[in-house]
Amino acid sequence: MKRVKKIYRALGHALRGLKLAYQSELAFRLEAALSIVFIPLGYCLGENPIEQVILMGSWIAVLIAELFNSAIEDLILLAW
Repeated sequence: MKRVKKIYRALGHALRGLKLAYQSELAFRLEAALSIVFIPLGYCLGENPIEQVILMGSWIAVLIAELFNSAIEDLILLAW
């Protein structure tokens, strides 16, 4: 039971982080909005399940890279 609570708490922290990124980062908002188009498009354009996963996963990688970029920018701003 402790493990479930720990996972639930971690999920809450992750969702708050995504909410904060969406509220404070214009580039993340733009990429999140484009996800509404690109992720289903990746599903439709993929000829087999492997291609679909690669196409959709590459867009998710873009979102993750944007989050890393935002974190690095914030760390640099804190250092100055």
